[in-house]
Amino acid sequence: MTRTVPTSLLINRPCGSTEHRKIMNLNRYLILEEEHTLSSDEVQALNADISAKGLSDIPEKHRERVADYIVACLLYTSPSPRD
Repeated sequence: MTRTVPTSLLINRPCGSTEHRKIMNLNRYLILEEEHTLSSDEVQALNADISAKGLSDIPEKHRERVADYIVACLLYTSPSPRD
């Protein structure tokens, strides 16, 4: 199932730009519906943002969802950029 991401969550950047990694962060992830899809660039940006967070930076009511996301990333191969 493919879910359309609201345009307010997208920042259009050229593919070669390093700015494309800013298209997804934890705050944007937490407002997505339970069923959604993320591009490989969004996953990489989200992973980078989550890895920079401390537990106190994640709202308590969302910690289980973030933990589930991390487990899913560990169980499945996360996309990586192609050189």
